[in-house]
Amino acid sequence: MALCASGDGASAPPPVEPRRAAVVSEFLLRSRLLQDRQFRVPLSVYREFLAETGRGAAKPPPPVAAYLEEKSYRLEMSKSATGKMTAEFRIRVLDAAKIEPIALLKTDRVWHRISVNGKEVELSAKGGWLLFVPPGGGVHVVTAEGAMTPAGESGELWLDGPLASRTTVQIASPDAWELSADGHARKLIGAVKGPDGAGPNGTGTHGRFVFQPWKLLHLKWAPVQPQTDRPARYQLRGPVAWNLDAGRMQVSARLDVAILGGQTDRIELVLPGGAAQVQVSGPDVREAQASAGGATVYLRGRISERTRLNVHYELPAPHGETADFGTLTVRDGRWAGGVLVVTNTAGGSELLPAEASGLREMALAEIPASASAILPGTPALAYEIVAPQFGASVEVLALGEFALQESIADLAHYQLTFRPDGAIVCKAEYEIRNRTRQFVRLSLPAGAEVLLARVNDQSRPISPVPGDPGACLLPLVRSRASVKGLVSFPLEVVYVCRGEALRSGAGRVTIPLPRVDMPIAYAWSEVYLPDGMKIVRASGPMRRVEQYSSETAVAKIGYGKSEAAEGYARKDRFAVGGQTGGTAPAVAQGPSPQAQPAPVPETKPVAAPTLPSPAANGKGGSSFFLGGQSVSSEQLGRNYWRSGKDYYEKGDFENARLALENVRKLAPKSVEAENADRLLSNIKLTKG
Repeated sequence: MALCASGDGASAPPPVEPRRAAVVSEFLLRSRLLQDRQFRVPLSVYREFLAETGRGAAKPPPPVAAYLEEKSYRLEMSKSATGKMTAEFRIRVLDAAKIEPIALLKTDRVWHRISVNGKEVELSAKGGWLLFVPPGGGVHVVTAEGAMTPAGESGELWLDGPLASRTTVQIASPDAWELSADGHARKLIGAVKGPDGAGPNGTGTHGRFVFQPWKLLHLKWAPVQPQTDRPARYQLRGPVAWNLDAGRMQVSARLDVAILGGQTDRIELVLPGGAAQVQVSGPDVREAQASAGGATVYLRGRISERTRLNVHYELPAPHGETADFGTLTVRDGRWAGGVLVVTNTAGGSELLPAEASGLREMALAEIPASASAILPGTPALAYEIVAPQFGASVEVLALGEFALQESIADLAHYQLTFRPDGAIVCKAEYEIRNRTRQFVRLSLPAGAEVLLARVNDQSRPISPVPGDPGACLLPLVRSRASVKGLVSFPLEVVYVCRGEALRSGAGRVTIPLPRVDMPIAYAWSEVYLPDGMKIVRASGPMRRVEQYSSETAVAKIGYGKSEAAEGYARKDRFAVGGQTGGTAPAVAQGPSPQAQPAPVPETKPVAAPTLPSPAANGKGGSSFFLGGQSVSSEQLGRNYWRSGKDYYEKGDFENARLALENVRKLAPKSVEAENADRLLSNIKLTKG
């Protein structure tokens, strides 16, 4: 919406009817409902609107008529020759009507080449000052040059002038001096030539001083004093992240290193004795060489004042229930501030504070952003560094009833469909508890093509293993810990492959099951054959059964256990159209540390089973029942499990509890119910 006021601003406004300004107000009010529209009103009406609403009030006058934004001096000094001083003033005029002459330059020095905005002028003198009268509003730049007497070995200089917002003094001299200025802490030290006349690049004195508003400047110079090359001392600040990961500990730090009392071209880091994979980087770092208990950091030349180091190293996993941080410092250095944040990405445990020296515990909400940026996980403990040296140890409290030493597949369920032409479709489903692994290695039959790979209900890419046909890697997630053990997650792979064509007579085929590089506590397989065929005999690590006589299995593999659901009778397992009966697929089951292809001999055609029509039960569809529960109940329980897990991960424990309890009601025999029970135990522990 736009408002345009038209008319001649110089002409007198015509007579205005009462409350004509209300028209403008109404237009502005309606403009809130319009887009890309504009309207036009006479300028006189708009002026009346501004006057009535108070928007046309005059602006307040400026506090001063003019002020000096910046003044700068350039001093070209010499011990034996006449030097030159160049002065520049930047003046901003706010109210030209009230401007008064401004005293810029003292008349005790001869000034020449005086210019205003690039044009040479002559300034009038009064009371020992050269006065400048700005010709109008805006910004004006006044420059002037004056001679300087030889500076000699030492001396001083007073520079008087009007007060400016910012003042700079630049020094340029081929001779070496040590210059200081009142009100400025830093000294300007020149470079001295050696006995043979040679010297470093930039020999002489070059640099500048910058002052806040300052009227009278006092500079002093003297010969450069010999500098003693004292060993540097260091002061450390910055965040440190200490992470307990599976099988290792990691330390990352961003160190702001102040170099005190000298210059240095190397820094000696002091690290714990078992530090490995040491990495050091920074803007001044040339290279770093690790050694036992430390690392030598070589810099790009001799550095003074300060530098920055990014340090990362790993430590062995703690032995027992206590983890020790060790030490992190610099030789001849001390800590002057920072934070230590402890994280735990290993899972299956909680961290409790044990011993701390030189540290003060702080709230997690107070962790600075600089520390949060280097954390590999959620912070568990945080400390402020309050002493020159510090140390810390934490107690590692295991949550599970037992700790898995490696990953395990609690269940493995294989479903295979054979086609007469030899095409085979295999669906492999696993329930995995993973503590440390990043990938699972799958070995598939030759020529297999993967159609689907899902981990924890999320699609994941599969990477082939170079030099090993049929082998591939599938990324895993880490199981969530609970007081009743690790929570399992599903892994599903679907692939197609080709075997020998099924002959019409008797023959032998091999069941091409995948292999995984982890123990399997309990596995079973279902094989679907073309119409008119059946399995006569089977051999291999799995025992062929006509039905699942019992689906309860307990397999202990040294460090874990797995329990399947209760057994079903044959009539309970499959029902089509609401009736019991029908032909179940051929199945094989049994505890196995690793499922392997099993040869199935002597197949021969038989009559295909006759299934009731979908309309036989008086309904327009079929209902399938598994283990006495409808498939919809199992699916609903699985959906409640996903919702409950999401609520749990977001910290909404009340909604998580309601959803997880529904899982146990709808599918009490399922894996999801076992996992729900584990998370419910955590919620109960959290709420006391």
